[in-house]
Amino acid sequence: MSSGVKGLQSWDLLRFVVDLGEANTGLTVTLTIQAVGNAMYWTGAAWQAGATTVGAMTEVDATNFPGLYEYLMPAGGLGQSAAIAGYRYRIDENTVPYHETGVLYPWTSRMLDELVADHQVVASIGEAIHRTHAARHSNTRVVYTAWNAAGRPTTGYLLVYLSKASLNADSDPWPLATGRYDFTLAYDGSGRLTSYKSERTS
Repeated sequence: MSSGVKGLQSWDLLRFVVDLGEANTGLTVTLTIQAVGNAMYWTGAAWQAGATTVGAMTEVDATNFPGLYEYLMPAGGLGQSAAIAGYRYRIDENTVPYHETGVLYPWTSRMLDELVADHQVVASIGEAIHRTHAARHSNTRVVYTAWNAAGRPTTGYLLVYLSKASLNADSDPWPLATGRYDFTLAYDGSGRLTSYKSERTS
């Protein structure tokens, strides 16, 4: 038997998976979820002050995956979670028997935002996250630096920004950019673009 509590996949998604073994199919596996910050309990549809269970976890597939049970928080069920420190959970099955308790802590966008905001020195995790974000090209500026005789660009660079505001506020030498990709372009005798090469330089 093994637990596969997946935890907070985002602020609006909480998934639990528990494997009780192939022989343990058709059982009633109950789940309790309590928000740490305000001690509210999840009923399966809403948060309430009194202790309650979510109800039975669902067996994934009694034929192909016997003994595997899961529960997925409905979309938006964790809408209050931005102000919550974490979630206590308890899984109970009285026939096997199986009992498990634990606490889940959020690890997604809010924590990443804090890392990026507070730890941006060279070689820090925040700086690494900045570089990861740079690869997404969500807010970019293209700057051409050379042209051929026909006036077509041959070299230049692409700058990446964390936000639209940073993109619009920046100016040469572009101190607000979080990533840079230098590129070269080549053309054939008819002036048609034949190749484009780009490499990250910062």
